[in-house]
Amino acid sequence: MLKWVFGTLLVIGAIFLLAPLVYDHLQTQHEMQLARTYRKHLYPADEKRDALIRQYNANRDAEQHHRRIPYPKATIQTIVKDQRIPIGNITIPSISLNVMPIYFGDSDEVLAKGTGVMPFTSLPAPGHRVTSSVTGHTGMANRIFFDNIRYMKPGDVFYLDVFAHRLAYKMTKRVVIDPAKPDAVQHFYVKDNGNHAILMTCTPIGINDHRLLIYGKRISLKAAAATKTHPRAIFSLFNLWLYAMILLLIIVVLWWLWRWHKDRQAKRRAQEAEA
Repeated sequence: MLKWVFGTLLVIGAIFLLAPLVYDHLQTQHEMQLARTYRKHLYPADEKRDALIRQYNANRDAEQHHRRIPYPKATIQTIVKDQRIPIGNITIPSISLNVMPIYFGDSDEVLAKGTGVMPFTSLPAPGHRVTSSVTGHTGMANRIFFDNIRYMKPGDVFYLDVFAHRLAYKMTKRVVIDPAKPDAVQHFYVKDNGNHAILMTCTPIGINDHRLLIYGKRISLKAAAATKTHPRAIFSLFNLWLYAMILLLIIVVLWWLWRWHKDRQAKRRAQEAEA
């Protein structure tokens, strides 16, 4: 009976431990495939497309500051012919987020597949007067998107590979906003001549009535490569789950070893008594 109980607990523990790892591996492979699809369709860089992106971003800047749109023909449809294909991907070394796909838009359909560029903000691109915002879900039952950006610290580096340009950003600050406030949208506006990116997700986990904004300022790829990476997500919910499952397996194995030792002692005493 005890062996059956032990075997059952061991199998259950192994399933709970391995299932998230297997699923995470499958999702990683899927994201790598999406990264290859992105490179196939949008690489190499295209001067005409880059010019349209600059015009598109100038339009967003004008809209935000209530000016006339200078380039009416520079729409997202002229830049992204097939919006089912990622326009890029995001990598955040400090939280082990690798090539998470970026699409255009922030609809439920888009955010079920990856992250999305918010339509009223700039498209990520080289140049000046750019403030793009990439948003992703937190707290999904079957996927980790932007859950762990809450662990990022100022100085952490992240990369946006978009429209065949690899851009590096260094985190400068974090802000929590109430999206119900009339001025909330202004946090995403172009405010200076620099190149910035904002990562956004819901907070707190399980309530999701506020928005967490991670601000980054563009730096050179050389400076980004020279920046030391500090692991931030050691105590993320996913890792805590893994630690708990590993601890459960250790406890079960130790219990089995203890029972095995006690059974051997009991058998030895029985044999000695018979002798």
